[in-house]
Amino acid sequence: MKKSAVFSLRFFIVSHFFMKRFYLLITLVSFLVAGCRSSKVVLPESETPPSYSVTYIIHGDANYLYHDAGGNALQADEQVLEKAKKIARNATNGEVFIFHQKPERKVLWLFPKKDRQFLYYRKGELVHEQKYSPHSRKQPFVTEAKLYQQFYAANIDTASHENVILYFGHEVPHNQQSPYHYSRPNAVFNTQNFARGMQSFLQSQENKFDLTVLSTCNNGTPAMVHALSPYTHYILA
Repeated sequence: MKKSAVFSLRFFIVSHFFMKRFYLLITLVSFLVAGCRSSKVVLPESETPPSYSVTYIIHGDANYLYHDAGGNALQADEQVLEKAKKIARNATNGEVFIFHQKPERKVLWLFPKKDRQFLYYRKGELVHEQKYSPHSRKQPFVTEAKLYQQFYAANIDTASHENVILYFGHEVPHNQQSPYHYSRPNAVFNTQNFARGMQSFLQSQENKFDLTVLSTCNNGTPAMVHALSPYTHYILA
């Protein structure tokens, strides 16, 4: 066999090998993207819309280990998660969104395992549960806000509907010179983009949260109040 023919055959085999894997990768990505698409939830006309919404954002991408008075080792974020689930099961007239931002691992250092958890309760019943991945390092709550907007009932009367959001995590830095936490040293996370992230949950710019709760360190400051005041009526920090 001539050298040119051998080279052509080898080139064909190598090309075919990589093209198969390329198409497999494209198919996998398309499947993952398609799995994220869904229409907004519309309640049946026979069902009374929830009279209030409660949203929990629980940052779990760090070490929240502590010990109680009896010396028992506990994870603070896991404890908040269990309390949020209990409240959600008892919220028979409302809806509860729970986002547990657990640390994300990767398969083969490339593909995210979607370790973060989203739960949606309506009138005490768990309606939806899924794993998800963060989609932005520069703007917080991008994926969380999209899921919220997707499952927030479309036929709710926002004028009479009470809306509360609670954030549990480490101190939110005032500026970017101070990193958020050693668990996310490269994340762009500060007072201003935290406030914009909170705004992304709202249905329109005219809406505000009735109450925003910050269970963090050192964030009951004039700067944080000023940043959140366009998006909430009251702040507890």
